[in-house]
Amino acid sequence: MEITIKMQSQKESSDTYKFFKTIYPEPGVVEHNIQSKVDDIKTNLIRLVEQSKIVQYSEFFKLSEIDDIFSDALIYLNNFERKFNMFELIQPSTFIYLHRKIRYLGTIYIDNFENHLGQSIRNLNIKLSNDGFVYTNKVNAFRENIERHSSKTWCLLDREYNDEFDSILKWCKKKLNCKSRVKIFYNFKEERLDIKVFGNNKRTITITFEPGYPEIDFDDEWFEGFEI
Repeated sequence: MEITIKMQSQKESSDTYKFFKTIYPEPGVVEHNIQSKVDDIKTNLIRLVEQSKIVQYSEFFKLSEIDDIFSDALIYLNNFERKFNMFELIQPSTFIYLHRKIRYLGTIYIDNFENHLGQSIRNLNIKLSNDGFVYTNKVNAFRENIERHSSKTWCLLDREYNDEFDSILKWCKKKLNCKSRVKIFYNFKEERLDIKVFGNNKRTITITFEPGYPEIDFDDEWFEGFEI
């Protein structure tokens, strides 16, 4: 008689994993019908959270989760900046950060552009994964149907949400070291959020949160393996 023992990883047994597994497809799945199914599931989960029927997952729907992601990445950004001046970077650089004990890859790079006054602006870009946050269409927009990055589904979040991004805005203000203003762009369809902080010193900071996956497959790491 053959006995099969199925071992469940720590990841698979966690509520966080079960939640993400429910609302996100496997990496590389792009078929329209499957994505539509996922969108239906997400819509239903959003409704359940709003009705407080799955309270244990409500944190994933709060904009403050974005600020928490940045706060975790900031530990590694500060270490990065001890070695490099971010605004003087010549080539894109990457760094590893931890969020909810999972490793993600962040990217830092510089681009230059001219503003509407013809001034040369130096823009610091920081890209992070938004894993851990679920986008909803229940936000108050200051302006809607904005076209940017080849999409017309962006909106500009109302000022009332600024407090949700306290750590991000404080860091940007300190980094620019001048009077500044902020625009927070939100895209429910593309699952992306861009925070742009404009300084009056011809420098800006753009922090982008977009879909991503863990840097490593931590299914392979929970078990140390057998001795050979």
